[in-house]
Amino acid sequence: MHKVTKTESGFSIVEVVLVIVIVGLIGTVGWLVYKNHHKTTKAALTTTSATKPATSTKTTTTTTEPANPTASWYLYTAPGNDYTMRIPDGWVLDNEGNGTIVQYSGGSLAIVPGTQGVVTSNYPQHANDDNPLLDIQWYTNTPNNSLFFQTPNGATQEPSLETNGGITIDKYYLYSSQPQTNIDEPIQGTTYTYIVKGSDSFVYVQLLVPINTTDYHANLEEALKTVVLN
Repeated sequence: MHKVTKTESGFSIVEVVLVIVIVGLIGTVGWLVYKNHHKTTKAALTTTSATKPATSTKTTTTTTEPANPTASWYLYTAPGNDYTMRIPDGWVLDNEGNGTIVQYSGGSLAIVPGTQGVVTSNYPQHANDDNPLLDIQWYTNTPNNSLFFQTPNGATQEPSLETNGGITIDKYYLYSSQPQTNIDEPIQGTTYTYIVKGSDSFVYVQLLVPINTTDYHANLEEALKTVVLN
């Protein structure tokens, strides 16, 4: 049997407790240092993200203005340079003189791209009621020209239009279902009246569309928007 001598000894409970306390303190200090370092790093990352300029994804779109189809139309200049007007492609108008151009019969007011419009020197003899009749006349602004001041008999005024240069175009509309018995009555069909009003002169336009014929007033309005009063 082995006997313990006085020179042999083990760890006392105080020493064990002391070691545990020291280890605990080291662990606590290490945890605090780690926590403080982690917080500082996170704050630095947040600041960097906040100050970093955002990358723009916006793209610039370039738009191209559509070509003006009337720019290539034939440019008619009235005698005396009283006014100018673009004649739509495909139109054939007759020249009566004094700035009056007309289309009575045998023609069309349909637009035919690539076929340049013309104003001929033919003087029409009479209107044909089976076809639209277009009459474009120029006048000076005087009290004698009542066409400038009066609404066509029985017509309804519609919203005004404007030329490309900002000149007002008064518009009137009249429809009659009754056959025409004399020249002073409206035709059986639709009558459009337009007055392009300048300060010193005006262009007076009438388009007659007999019943059961094609109505091309929209084409006429595009042409009237090109009128320039000189």
